[in-house]
Amino acid sequence: MSAPLIRADGLGVSYGALEALSGISLEVRAGDRLAIIGESGSGKTTLALALAGLLPAAADLSGGLAWPVWGGRPRAGRDTGIVFQDASGCLDPVMRVGEQVGEVVEAHRGTTDAVELLRLVELPDPASIARAYPHQLSGGQRQRVALALALAGAPRLLVADEATSALDPVVQARIAELIERLCAARGLTLVFVTHDIALAARLGTRLAVIYAARLVECGNTADVIAAPRHPYTRALLSAHLDLSPRADRPLPTVPGQPPAAGAWPAGCRFAPRCARAEDRCLSGIPQWRGRADAGAACILADAASA
Repeated sequence: MSAPLIRADGLGVSYGALEALSGISLEVRAGDRLAIIGESGSGKTTLALALAGLLPAAADLSGGLAWPVWGGRPRAGRDTGIVFQDASGCLDPVMRVGEQVGEVVEAHRGTTDAVELLRLVELPDPASIARAYPHQLSGGQRQRVALALALAGAPRLLVADEATSALDPVVQARIAELIERLCAARGLTLVFVTHDIALAARLGTRLAVIYAARLVECGNTADVIAAPRHPYTRALLSAHLDLSPRADRPLPTVPGQPPAAGAWPAGCRFAPRCARAEDRCLSGIPQWRGRADAGAACILADAASA
């Protein structure tokens, strides 16, 4: 088995007294498409940025975080590219698209050919797009430009942080299809953050479930979705909206509310919302059950099924 691109071993991230991640252990290997799911505030984006080596200087790290293939922190833009949720916030409103993309391409490759990169992300008439300003493009077109910027340095790792959630469903599907094709064609490793279980099932080969700054389950996407082992994963899957014609039941939800960031309960952090919680769940931190690459942090998880 080849060396992992990224290895986290008991990774913790904090900002002063605020704990954003705690005890995260996982690996990302070349060609993986790792989906990170969980509710807002759970630490998904922090984990994605940590894996890419893109955390801000104010972040305090504990535990281990290594990039064996690169031999050190990857170079932003060259080894890793990132696509954020709001493409408008990533683009300079007073620069033409081609100038912006050209600057990044020149910085990493020594050429200013932006049109070819815009063609790569399947923008229609890329020469005309290159002459346009961001406000003259649709949301989907701006997101394709943001993807072009992320690919400008020919990175091995692409990070997508809710890259489709600000778009309408049809455009979401097209951007997801584009990312899937580009990853396959260019041999990219993908780490992406999403609330969308269907998108995680489609794009992800592996799934990491985060709750209240902790990794509660991970494994091959198909296996986790077919047989989730953590109550939180099961709750997320059951809350996925069913659009079938049946209207005789209420919309499913995950009961309760996630704890406020940093105000984590003792023991299993999901216990206050878990219908299967026992007294022992409220004290000790649940140990990981199963293999390192396929398991769950729950005393009720069946380790033998891993």
